[in-house]
Amino acid sequence: MSAQVSDRGGAGFEDFSALSQSDLTSEIRRVETSLPTVTDGTRRFQLQRRIADLQLELATRVDRPYDHARAALTIYNRQLSFRTFPAQEAELLYRSAYAAELAGDFSAGIVALTRLIANYPNAELVPEAYFRRAEMRFVTGSYGPAEGDYGYLVPLGRDTAFFIESLYKRGWSRYRQRDYRGALQDQARVVAEVLGRTAVTPRGRFDFSRLSLAQKSIVEDAIRNIVLDLAALGDRYSVARFVSDAELAAYDYALSRRLMAYWREIGRPDIAALEAGQFVERNPTHPSSDELRLVMIESLEQTGQPAQVIPAKKAFVKRYGLENSAWQDQPSMQQPAQRERIEAYAREITQWEHAQAQRTGQPAAYDEAARWYEHYLTLFPQTTFGRRVPLLMGDLLLESGRADAAARSYQRAAYDTPDNPEAAEAALAGVLALRKAAGSGFASDAGVEAASIRFASQFPDHPQATAVLANLAEARYDARDLEAAGAMADRVLAHQPPASPAVRRSALQIQAAAASQTGQYAQAEAALRQRLALASPEESALWREHLARAIYRQGEAQLQAGEPAAAGQTFLRLVEEMPAQGEAASRIRATAMYDAANAFGQAGQSELSLSILERFRSAYPQHPRAQDANNQLATGYLDSGNNERALEELRRLLNQPGVDARTRRDATLEIGRLQVETGQYEAASRTYKDFYYRGDPSPEEALELQGRLINLYVRSGDKEKADYWREQIIQTDRQNSTPTSRTLAAEAALSLADDARLRYEDITLTVPLQRSLAAKRAAFQTALEAYARADDYGIASVSTAAAFHTASLYLELHDALVQAPRPAGMTEEQALEYEQAINARALPFRSDGVDILQANLQRADRVAADDPWIAQSRERLRALEPAQFSRTERLGDAVIRRP
Repeated sequence: MSAQVSDRGGAGFEDFSALSQSDLTSEIRRVETSLPTVTDGTRRFQLQRRIADLQLELATRVDRPYDHARAALTIYNRQLSFRTFPAQEAELLYRSAYAAELAGDFSAGIVALTRLIANYPNAELVPEAYFRRAEMRFVTGSYGPAEGDYGYLVPLGRDTAFFIESLYKRGWSRYRQRDYRGALQDQARVVAEVLGRTAVTPRGRFDFSRLSLAQKSIVEDAIRNIVLDLAALGDRYSVARFVSDAELAAYDYALSRRLMAYWREIGRPDIAALEAGQFVERNPTHPSSDELRLVMIESLEQTGQPAQVIPAKKAFVKRYGLENSAWQDQPSMQQPAQRERIEAYAREITQWEHAQAQRTGQPAAYDEAARWYEHYLTLFPQTTFGRRVPLLMGDLLLESGRADAAARSYQRAAYDTPDNPEAAEAALAGVLALRKAAGSGFASDAGVEAASIRFASQFPDHPQATAVLANLAEARYDARDLEAAGAMADRVLAHQPPASPAVRRSALQIQAAAASQTGQYAQAEAALRQRLALASPEESALWREHLARAIYRQGEAQLQAGEPAAAGQTFLRLVEEMPAQGEAASRIRATAMYDAANAFGQAGQSELSLSILERFRSAYPQHPRAQDANNQLATGYLDSGNNERALEELRRLLNQPGVDARTRRDATLEIGRLQVETGQYEAASRTYKDFYYRGDPSPEEALELQGRLINLYVRSGDKEKADYWREQIIQTDRQNSTPTSRTLAAEAALSLADDARLRYEDITLTVPLQRSLAAKRAAFQTALEAYARADDYGIASVSTAAAFHTASLYLELHDALVQAPRPAGMTEEQALEYEQAINARALPFRSDGVDILQANLQRADRVAADDPWIAQSRERLRALEPAQFSRTERLGDAVIRRP
């Protein structure tokens, strides 16, 4: 019973407060010792009552009052069976109720108090008896009867010491029965009676300064109940209507803020934001309305849905930025903190609207983004971001298909924005935008020419200055406007600082480039041979490279035309003509040699192909394709039936110094694959383990080998070794975790957890239950921990499986308990009590299993659409609770129950 009530004194109650706990024990023993010598019935009655009173007092002193309280209750009940005076019987009933409460026997306590109230309605103890009975009924969940008992006391008002607490507890009783409006009425009255109707701070919050700690505790709890009631009623009963009906208008802001905090606390910031917005709408001039506008934005941000946040931030920027409304009595833009916030919001809005326009492609979206770029420039033209806005706006306009407008915005950024570090990039973007606006005719467009020349003139040091001119020259050449192309080429050659050698030479390379661009590689080869003949010694290597490329392109064209033999001969011609080492052409030569081998392979000349590959590997052992050559040699020898040479090539790869990890892995896996395909499981395991233990594999290679070994042992039926390598995968992930290792480790942990689950499911409950249940609970705990470890990896597909099987553990334990054999020889009453105990013990496991399955459904939007464990969770829920779980309800993300 509550400590804030009577001290249980009254007529006939002896005061034992002066006695210590040991004194009480001694006195009990003394009275019990003397009791057998007393023959007078009245005296024996008094001594037994004294023993009961001493036991009751002792029960209030110890941490475990059950034995003392039960002893007192036994005596009181025995004495109540005798005829006594009414006053004495009322006291005995009251004391027996008190003893029953301390003994945890609320049912007996309620019976005693009911008898007291019924038999002695005018007794002094009746009001307290009502309150005690209400408390016990409330504790045991009998909220309706508890409400009735509290309701008996409430009309007595302050004439009883239980008025406020009864009113407050009746409100909670009504809340527990979902009578939210009734609860609101009671708690509103508690607030009015204890706190008053206007106890608020200047900023509108609750003012508890005049209350004692006990009063504050009751009022705080009453307010908490009000918040819960309002949350439960939702739109049916708003804060504004409540404070109006309850004549508590002064608490509109304080309650609204508490309700907002509640919604955010339970993960509904969207509703918190709605409450903030509604308060601001009805109280726009409230001292805290400015602050609540921020609360609304912060709450919306917690939803993780920018589409809801952005409109609120727009309203904020318009009110306090564009309109410069006062923020707590001062112009917003003159307050550094608010100005900084407005700038951040405005910047975020521009970026959001730009992204939305890119996402939707709608003209209205692009218009809105452009409008907010203009708003930002109006407010903050001199910020770092403000100087970037014309460039970004140019990007926006270009994306929306308005290349002309984009070019103007770029030029604004380039030539009209002071101290813009991106001016040159903006000018270049302007040229490109004009070219896009002009379309295929940009080569002859006067605007493109003027912008290109202005860019090159104003930003001569830009890396693209001459390239822009050269590109225009090439475009004019492409348009067959050779005269104009020559004039632009003159600008390139006359540009200061001088163009790069590559750009200067581009004007001299038109003939070769034109031939190449039209696929006339033989003509390009002829032109390049002439260019090579005119080149200085320093240029020779470069032009040999161009020549090699032209020959190579001929070979490529022959391959594409379905002439692999001719392509092979062309590639070999390049090989014979170009130097083997020392310059860029040598790299093309090496590629041509490799491609020649492939071409002859396609032409069916396998022996020639293999010989060229051998030659290639010998000439270019460090070439990036050397390892591919080894692979192809191995493949070629395999295709020709020469498995011995193929294995030799693969082993060569394994033993070759400096071989890259991927090739090492591929060679090992290929050897192992061949051995597995031919049924050489032991040899394959040696191959994998030899590389694993002696080959110094990287973590990624180790994972691959571990996975192969697991599959190998699963295939051969050696579960013990398969589990060993699963543990190795888990250990590898602990040492060097990667996304891949986490996935494999999670799958390994899940497989091990499945084993633990199967061991658990194999345990059958038998009589006596406790012995077999202990073993099953131990296995249950082991499996639970195993699935928790699998879930800890955070792999969605594993987590959903772990969650489903975890739920199955709970549900199976529930079913096992319910279906367990019952002890023989029980009476009907004992059997009923046993069934009730078993069901009470089993039900939480079923509830936990249902909760976990339901929570597993919330992963549906974060896993593959065909995730089988989500589907099985849904089907299991429908089977368990078809009425309740015909739809998915959100519980949160906590799925795996930790032990």
